[in-house]
Amino acid sequence: MKKILFFTVAAATVMALTGCSQSSDLTETAETSQTAISFDTYLAKTRAGASGSETTETLKTNGFGVLAYYTAQENYVSNKFIPDFMYNTKVTGTTTSWEYSPVRYWPNTNGDKISFFAYAPYVDVTSNSGTAKDQSTTGITAISSNNVNETPKVSYTLADTKTQSVDLLWGVKKGTVSDLNKDLTRIQANISGIGFTFKHALAVCDGNGLQAKVATDDPTFDPSKTKITIEEINIQSNTIATSGKFDLTTGTWEITKQDGSMVFDFKKENINTNFAEPQGSLMNNVDNLSKLSGLTTTAQNVLLDNTKSCYFIPGSTSSKATVTITYWVRTLDPSLSNGCTNVKQIITKEIQLPVFAANKKYALVLNIGINTVKFTAEVSDWSTDNSTPITTTVDVPEVI
Repeated sequence: MKKILFFTVAAATVMALTGCSQSSDLTETAETSQTAISFDTYLAKTRAGASGSETTETLKTNGFGVLAYYTAQENYVSNKFIPDFMYNTKVTGTTTSWEYSPVRYWPNTNGDKISFFAYAPYVDVTSNSGTAKDQSTTGITAISSNNVNETPKVSYTLADTKTQSVDLLWGVKKGTVSDLNKDLTRIQANISGIGFTFKHALAVCDGNGLQAKVATDDPTFDPSKTKITIEEINIQSNTIATSGKFDLTTGTWEITKQDGSMVFDFKKENINTNFAEPQGSLMNNVDNLSKLSGLTTTAQNVLLDNTKSCYFIPGSTSSKATVTITYWVRTLDPSLSNGCTNVKQIITKEIQLPVFAANKKYALVLNIGINTVKFTAEVSDWSTDNSTPITTTVDVPEVI
């Protein structure tokens, strides 16, 4: 169940004073007061941070960045305005509010509009270029500059170790799926405030997203008699998107590098102890084998450490990956010298990855296929012409 964190920031009203002494007795009215611009956020229990998966509490500390466009009486149009009201303004959270500095105020002219766009986690950039000051080569590497009429975008690159990638978020209007805080006036802000619902800009396969189970033609398969253990899983691809630009006005990606690589290699030490291969060689200790649960026909999490997530850049095309699984099949049989069979299998298969979509979670289920060994027998009838025997085929029941 998603937990919702809701913050409300009261609008602060201050007296507008001019530099002339004649104005010292000016009465506060709707036209002469100035309302401080404040933020209101609506956050699902989410991940955001400098690297890997972090919590909403970390978002309060790391903050989110805001780009705001003052358009006077005009509506915001992409590629027409520069962020001349706020540029990468950092907003951080306390237990009761979200704060930023210096405080901005709404224009008093009726109908004047401001549009706000937000991303997270906040990254400090060089204003005239938008390049991240820490010279990052992965994560958020840049945002749109402060002096060019262009749509606000975030440049992003997945980390080489995909589980250490930044979980990029973008802000839509509070409580909506994709509406924006666009063309807001002071009157509108007094009614509803500037609220952001932060959504994931990436797709994710979390620590529970890699699973495995037995796929068999035997309805009576008994995991207490046949133990299937996994020694290694290797997943790799050279055709995934690893860099792109995310548009804060549309929630879409422009892919800038499509032929990136992804490699995961999980050894038995990284695999769920219920079915991790204990030794990787012939086993003759039946007692040790009996203690293993082994794979079953019910999907189970593969990874021993399921706290890390793997991120993907959404796109319009799917990619392929190669999966290689090394596993052992051992059937207990006291008539054998080792007390069980020992069959090591290495299977490689190319799979089609889905077309990843933003803010969605994906899972990969590995079906470890085993088939029963079946026999057929044929007996030749007696014939006077032994060169052309007449045969009868008898199907012997399956050996389970």
